[in-house]
Amino acid sequence: MIYFQNIHSAFPIDNISQRRKDKVKQFTFAADKLRSLAAGYLIAEKLGADEADFSYTKQGKPYLPGNRVYFSVSHSGDWAVLAVSDAPVAVDIERTDRLNLNKERIAARFFTESERRWLAENFGNPNAFYYVWTAREAAYKLGEQLTIGDTRLRFSEPYDGYVMCVCE
Repeated sequence: MIYFQNIHSAFPIDNISQRRKDKVKQFTFAADKLRSLAAGYLIAEKLGADEADFSYTKQGKPYLPGNRVYFSVSHSGDWAVLAVSDAPVAVDIERTDRLNLNKERIAARFFTESERRWLAENFGNPNAFYYVWTAREAAYKLGEQLTIGDTRLRFSEPYDGYVMCVCE
């Protein structure tokens, strides 16, 4: 199941964990605070979990020890997203309108040869870079070495100006 929360829509913060509220105080920018609060809201509302109970993988992905519910959180721009499954899952969402992003330099430095080849083959798709980026991020959260084209990666453009990848 995938849940979304727009950071500019009203949502209650009463059951957001104290750990999340303390984390939010460290951010400088209002948008960063709202993204973090929206993620905390989804965790509290849809998982019914308190972040104080989380443990973390070496990749920094939170999990609930002893719990058979798997989840993943991501946020970008105006959206926070929560993926919940009965099997390991990871999600990444990215805003696609970043003007100061040097896609070529990032691809040359971080993408594999096959990912760069896929980008070249899909040059006409303005979101191709973000498909690779979100795939890499979602796979990393699972501790996997998956790449674009793997059948475990599912892509969507849930909102105008966003690309999302779910990895199961």
